[in-house]
Amino acid sequence: SKEKIDYRVSYGYKSTGGINEAVSQNPVYDKDGFKQQSLSAGIGLQAAKNIRIAPYLRYSKIEGDLDQGAFTDELDYTYTQKNMQAGVRNELVFGKTKLNLLYNFTKTDRLYIDDSVKSRNGIDTYSKGNYSGKEHFFDLYANFSINKAMKLTAGADLRISSTKQLYLSIPAWAPPVPLDTNISQQSIYAALNLTKDNFYNF
Repeated sequence: SKEKIDYRVSYGYKSTGGINEAVSQNPVYDKDGFKQQSLSAGIGLQAAKNIRIAPYLRYSKIEGDLDQGAFTDELDYTYTQKNMQAGVRNELVFGKTKLNLLYNFTKTDRLYIDDSVKSRNGIDTYSKGNYSGKEHFFDLYANFSINKAMKLTAGADLRISSTKQLYLSIPAWAPPVPLDTNISQQSIYAALNLTKDNFYNF
């Protein structure tokens, strides 16, 4: 941090050899491990004495192995998941009242593939599943300090989501039909907190 600016950056890496997820009598089996990489960054700007703006970004990628259920080992059933979040948190202070405005965007992509190159243990010779989801989240709420013992929080939020899914297989058990969904949700909320002598909280 320096004067009116603070920032943070982090990177994480995790991997495991895993365990065999399926009960298998086959002497050749895999241990269904995974690896994950993640990156996070954010910056805080004290634009004025009572205004703070803090944008952020998070990204993660996971790659791993799967089996065909509990009793069928599969050597080349893999998945990849990518997740990205970006947004900004704004805080405005007016006397004893703090106003918070948050926006967050989330994008998630998942890919499942079983290509039967190493083994042909599942029902399908080839299968591929795609999932893609997006969400916009807006949240506006305020904290009011009524007196030493009583505080009020009230706000409203809006979520707008969409997903796209597609699954195909060989042999084709059904024609590949895309499944697209759009959802919106609005909410209002309030909470009153009463504290008495640091002993009773209601």
